[in-house]
Amino acid sequence: MNFKDVAIKSAKLAGKFVKEAFCNPDFSMDAKGKHDIVTSVDRSAEHLIIQNILKHFPTHSIHSEEFGDLDKGSPYTWYIDPLDGTSNFFTGNPYYAISIALVSYEKVIVGVVYVPVLDDVYFAEKGQGAYLNDKRIWVSKREKLADSFIASAYSSKETEMASGLKNVKRLSKISRRVVVNFAPSLDLCNVA
Repeated sequence: MNFKDVAIKSAKLAGKFVKEAFCNPDFSMDAKGKHDIVTSVDRSAEHLIIQNILKHFPTHSIHSEEFGDLDKGSPYTWYIDPLDGTSNFFTGNPYYAISIALVSYEKVIVGVVYVPVLDDVYFAEKGQGAYLNDKRIWVSKREKLADSFIASAYSSKETEMASGLKNVKRLSKISRRVVVNFAPSLDLCNVA
Protein backbone atom coordinates (compact mmCIF):
# COMPACT_ATOMS: atom_id res chain seq x y z
CA MET A 1 0.00 0.00 0.00
CA ASN A 2 1.18 3.51 -0.72
CA PHE A 3 1.25 6.38 1.80
CA LYS A 4 -2.04 7.93 0.70
CA ASP A 5 -3.94 4.63 0.79
CA VAL A 6 -2.63 3.82 4.28
CA ALA A 7 -3.57 7.29 5.52
CA ILE A 8 -7.10 6.98 4.10
CA LYS A 9 -7.56 3.44 5.39
CA SER A 10 -6.31 4.46 8.85
CA ALA A 11 -8.65 7.46 8.95
CA LYS A 12 -11.62 5.36 7.87
CA LEU A 13 -10.88 2.66 10.47
CA ALA A 14 -10.81 5.28 13.19
CA GLY A 15 -13.79 7.08 11.67
CA LYS A 16 -15.96 3.98 11.78
CA PHE A 17 -15.14 3.54 15.46
CA VAL A 18 -15.73 7.23 16.24
CA LYS A 19 -19.06 7.31 14.38
CA GLU A 20 -20.30 4.23 16.26
CA ALA A 21 -19.31 5.84 19.56
CA PHE A 22 -21.05 9.07 18.55
CA CYS A 23 -24.29 7.20 17.85
CA ASN A 24 -24.03 5.11 21.04
CA PRO A 25 -22.33 7.37 23.57
CA ASP A 26 -20.83 5.29 26.33
CA PHE A 27 -17.36 6.74 26.76
CA SER A 28 -15.32 8.49 29.39
CA MET A 29 -14.03 12.07 29.35
CA ASP A 30 -11.06 13.67 31.09
CA ALA A 31 -9.96 17.27 31.32
CA LYS A 32 -6.85 18.20 29.34
CA GLY A 33 -6.66 21.54 31.06
CA LYS A 34 -9.30 24.02 32.13
CA HIS A 35 -10.84 24.45 28.66
CA ASP A 36 -10.00 21.25 26.80
CA ILE A 37 -11.03 17.62 27.03
CA VAL A 38 -10.03 14.19 25.80
CA THR A 39 -12.30 11.16 25.60
CA SER A 40 -11.68 7.44 25.61
CA VAL A 41 -12.84 7.61 21.97
CA ASP A 42 -9.88 9.91 21.08
CA ARG A 43 -7.47 7.44 22.65
CA SER A 44 -9.00 4.33 21.07
CA ALA A 45 -9.25 5.93 17.63
CA GLU A 46 -5.63 7.04 17.85
CA HIS A 47 -4.58 3.51 18.80
CA LEU A 48 -6.37 2.11 15.71
CA ILE A 49 -4.61 4.63 13.46
CA ILE A 50 -1.16 3.97 14.95
CA GLN A 51 -1.63 0.19 14.68
CA ASN A 52 -2.59 0.39 11.03
CA ILE A 53 0.23 2.76 10.08
CA LEU A 54 2.87 0.68 11.87
CA LYS A 55 1.51 -2.50 10.28
CA HIS A 56 2.41 -1.05 6.87
CA PHE A 57 5.37 1.15 7.83
CA PRO A 58 6.94 -0.24 11.02
CA THR A 59 10.04 1.96 10.81
CA HIS A 60 8.16 5.27 10.58
CA SER A 61 7.96 7.74 13.45
CA ILE A 62 4.64 8.93 14.90
CA HIS A 63 3.56 12.19 16.51
CA SER A 64 0.10 11.79 17.95
CA GLU A 65 -2.05 14.19 19.91
CA GLU A 66 -2.90 11.92 22.83
CA PHE A 67 0.03 9.47 23.11
CA GLY A 68 2.81 11.83 22.08
CA ASP A 69 5.89 10.84 20.10
CA LEU A 70 7.18 7.51 18.90
CA ASP A 71 10.55 8.55 17.49
CA LYS A 72 12.16 5.82 15.42
CA GLY A 73 14.72 8.13 13.80
CA SER A 74 12.92 7.78 10.48
CA PRO A 75 12.80 10.47 7.79
CA TYR A 76 9.03 9.83 7.80
CA THR A 77 6.78 11.07 10.62
CA TRP A 78 3.01 10.64 10.78
CA TYR A 79 1.03 13.38 12.53
CA ILE A 80 -2.30 12.25 13.96
CA ASP A 81 -5.31 14.03 15.42
CA PRO A 82 -7.69 11.11 15.99
CA LEU A 83 -10.69 13.31 16.75
CA ASP A 84 -10.42 16.92 15.67
CA GLY A 85 -13.40 18.57 17.29
CA THR A 86 -13.54 16.51 20.49
CA SER A 87 -15.66 19.12 22.28
CA ASN A 88 -18.15 19.06 19.40
CA PHE A 89 -18.21 15.27 19.48
CA PHE A 90 -18.67 15.19 23.25
CA THR A 91 -21.61 17.61 23.17
CA GLY A 92 -23.41 15.81 20.33
CA ASN A 93 -22.37 18.16 17.52
CA PRO A 94 -21.45 16.04 14.45
CA TYR A 95 -18.85 18.58 13.27
CA TYR A 96 -15.67 16.56 13.83
CA ALA A 97 -13.05 14.79 11.74
CA ILE A 98 -10.02 12.51 11.77
CA SER A 99 -6.84 14.19 10.57
CA ILE A 100 -3.62 12.46 9.46
CA ALA A 101 -0.53 13.82 7.70
CA LEU A 102 2.79 12.33 6.66
CA VAL A 103 5.89 14.53 6.74
CA SER A 104 9.27 13.73 5.25
CA TYR A 105 12.26 16.04 5.60
CA GLU A 106 10.00 18.79 6.98
CA LYS A 107 7.64 18.68 3.99
CA VAL A 108 4.06 17.40 4.09
CA ILE A 109 3.74 14.70 1.45
CA VAL A 110 0.26 13.35 2.28
CA GLY A 111 -2.67 14.84 4.17
CA VAL A 112 -6.05 13.28 4.89
CA VAL A 113 -9.12 14.64 6.69
CA TYR A 114 -11.97 12.16 7.06
CA VAL A 115 -15.49 13.23 8.06
CA PRO A 116 -17.21 10.09 9.40
CA VAL A 117 -20.74 11.51 9.55
CA LEU A 118 -20.68 12.36 5.82
CA ASP A 119 -18.20 9.66 4.74
CA ASP A 120 -16.20 12.45 3.05
CA VAL A 121 -12.47 12.05 2.46
CA TYR A 122 -10.37 15.13 1.77
CA PHE A 123 -6.85 14.28 0.71
CA ALA A 124 -3.82 15.82 -0.90
CA GLU A 125 -0.49 14.49 -2.07
CA LYS A 126 2.54 16.63 -2.69
CA GLY A 127 2.53 17.63 -6.34
CA GLN A 128 -0.77 15.83 -7.06
CA GLY A 129 -3.37 18.36 -5.94
CA ALA A 130 -6.21 18.14 -3.45
CA TYR A 131 -9.36 16.04 -3.66
CA LEU A 132 -12.73 15.49 -2.04
CA ASN A 133 -13.89 11.90 -2.57
CA ASP A 134 -11.70 11.51 -5.70
CA LYS A 135 -12.97 14.79 -7.22
CA ARG A 136 -10.29 17.45 -7.69
CA ILE A 137 -10.78 20.60 -5.63
CA TRP A 138 -9.01 23.96 -5.72
CA VAL A 139 -8.82 27.05 -3.59
CA SER A 140 -10.83 29.93 -4.96
CA LYS A 141 -9.36 32.64 -7.17
CA ARG A 142 -10.41 35.40 -4.76
CA GLU A 143 -7.60 37.81 -4.21
CA LYS A 144 -9.12 40.23 -1.72
CA LEU A 145 -9.42 39.36 1.93
CA ALA A 146 -12.69 41.33 2.06
CA ASP A 147 -14.23 38.77 -0.34
CA SER A 148 -12.89 35.73 1.49
CA PHE A 149 -14.04 33.29 4.12
CA ILE A 150 -11.43 32.53 6.77
CA ALA A 151 -11.14 29.54 9.07
CA SER A 152 -9.77 30.32 12.48
CA ALA A 153 -9.41 28.79 15.90
CA TYR A 154 -7.86 29.85 19.13
CA SER A 155 -5.98 28.07 21.85
CA SER A 156 -7.66 26.47 24.83
CA LYS A 157 -4.82 27.83 26.99
CA GLU A 158 -6.00 30.85 28.97
CA THR A 159 -2.69 32.64 28.42
CA GLU A 160 -3.30 32.53 24.64
CA MET A 161 -7.09 32.90 24.48
CA ALA A 162 -7.23 36.70 24.55
CA SER A 163 -4.85 37.09 21.61
CA GLY A 164 -6.72 34.39 19.66
CA LEU A 165 -10.07 36.06 20.21
CA LYS A 166 -8.53 39.41 19.30
CA ASN A 167 -7.34 37.90 16.00
CA VAL A 168 -10.81 36.50 15.27
CA LYS A 169 -12.34 39.93 15.94
CA ARG A 170 -9.75 41.67 13.74
CA LEU A 171 -10.18 39.17 10.89
CA SER A 172 -13.97 39.42 11.15
CA LYS A 173 -13.80 43.11 10.34
CA ILE A 174 -11.68 42.71 7.21
CA SER A 175 -13.10 39.51 5.66
CA ARG A 176 -16.44 38.24 4.44
CA ARG A 177 -16.75 35.86 7.42
CA VAL A 178 -14.58 34.05 9.95
CA VAL A 179 -15.52 30.45 10.66
CA VAL A 180 -14.74 29.08 14.15
CA ASN A 181 -16.15 25.58 14.63
CA PHE A 182 -13.45 24.03 16.82
CA ALA A 183 -12.48 21.39 14.29
CA PRO A 184 -9.74 23.31 12.44
CA SER A 185 -8.82 20.59 9.94
CA LEU A 186 -12.43 20.39 8.77
CA ASP A 187 -12.81 24.19 8.78
CA LEU A 188 -9.79 24.48 6.50
CA CYS A 189 -11.16 21.83 4.13
CA ASN A 190 -14.52 23.57 3.97
CA VAL A 191 -13.00 27.00 3.35
CA ALA A 192 -10.75 25.59 0.62
